[in-house]
Amino acid sequence: MRLVVEGKQKEIDHINSKMALPIDQDILRMRIQKDLEAKYRFDLDSKTMELDKISESYFETKRHFELTKTNLESCKLEFEKVE
Repeated sequence: MRLVVEGKQKEIDHINSKMALPIDQDILRMRIQKDLEAKYRFDLDSKTMELDKISESYFETKRHFELTKTNLESCKLEFEKVE
């Protein structure tokens, strides 16, 4: 009888250890996911800032180009009037 009880106790302990394992795996998975997200979030934020700077530079250059183009057209018209 004692051996049967000890066997059942071992079986219960084994089942409990299996049930506790997924919780530990979930915690581990969440920690790994958080670490990966933090790393990639930093990279993503860095790339976003770089993209913003390049976009700003592009639009500034485009604006300068349009001003220069308008100035050129104006000069052409002035030159044509002089002739």
